[in-house]
Amino acid sequence: MGELKGRVTGIERDVSELKKTLKLETKVKLRDLTEVKDMMDEVCATIVILQLLNQIHNDFGRFKDHLLNKEYVESAAILSNVTNNYQKLSNSPFSEHQIVVALHMETISLKTRLCDCLDQMWYNCIVFHKTEPAATLTIVKDPQLLNMLEAMQVMDVLGWRLKSFAKLFKETLIDAIILDPSSDVTVSQAKQEVSLRVTSTDGKNLVKPPQEMFAQLQKALECIQKLFSRCRFDEDGESQSLMKMLGQIQFTSTIQSFSDHRTLIFVTDTRDDSLLKNLIQALLVLFLKAVK
Repeated sequence: MGELKGRVTGIERDVSELKKTLKLETKVKLRDLTEVKDMMDEVCATIVILQLLNQIHNDFGRFKDHLLNKEYVESAAILSNVTNNYQKLSNSPFSEHQIVVALHMETISLKTRLCDCLDQMWYNCIVFHKTEPAATLTIVKDPQLLNMLEAMQVMDVLGWRLKSFAKLFKETLIDAIILDPSSDVTVSQAKQEVSLRVTSTDGKNLVKPPQEMFAQLQKALECIQKLFSRCRFDEDGESQSLMKMLGQIQFTSTIQSFSDHRTLIFVTDTRDDSLLKNLIQALLVLFLKAVK
């Protein structure tokens, strides 16, 4: 009996040691699996980084080709894709810092090149010319004009450029009319351009009938709209509403006397806003919604 009990105790001891061994082996296996998983994650992340670097390299080459051919919309779209891939690369903990910095500098350089090209086109197409006593705004319908505007939209610089356009439009033309209500306003339209010219007088002439002046301004807006008549506009409700507003703008005026000064006040048919604001908004909408 004592011998049997001893054997049982020995078996129990062996089983206990076996359990400890199995637990140890299990821990070792789990640790090995974790290390392998970490290694695989790092390999997969490295593969993704290499794929991104290869895509960015190819996009750099495509960008330069399109820019050389003056295909600005395509160049802007490629640069936008490069920026997205660069962000993915910079967010990866496995990326080399020096490579990320180098790509960032190259992306900025390419963006500067594209913006310089678009700015030059802008200055060629949207011409302000001010020499006393006249100020002229000329919009030239360059074959690349709509591509330029769309590329600016992709580059997220169109809003700033249009604000600049509105500011110049007001300061160069509208302010001249307000300061001198007897100014001559002339509109000329050629096949590929439209010009709005404001010529100040010596102040001795009688104030030009407001109906005549605003009729000329209305004609100017219609000419500008016609110049972009081939534009295709978005079908969303907001665009349709804005374009409807553009077509409904009519120019009316009131002249009020303050001391010895005559002040021109712009109003609209709807009487809910100033003509100047509506005019500039309409022009901005016209440019902003223009697509190829």
